[in-house]
Amino acid sequence: MNPIFLPKSNTCGLPGKAIATWPAWIAALLLIGASVGLTSCRTARGFGDDVQHVGEKIEDAATR
Repeated sequence: MNPIFLPKSNTCGLPGKAIATWPAWIAALLLIGASVGLTSCRTARGFGDDVQHVGEKIEDAATR
């Protein structure tokens, strides 16, 4: 016999199958999209700065 008895009912009062409604899914997708968008913008800016720095070095080497 199992020494720990866990009833099938949920102790926090939520139904057995908590289903998120469509507004919750939309909010989650918007939050994920915004966080990815903001992070990639910073990454693209950093990449652009790196490319610009390399281009300046190439110009300096070409003028010598």
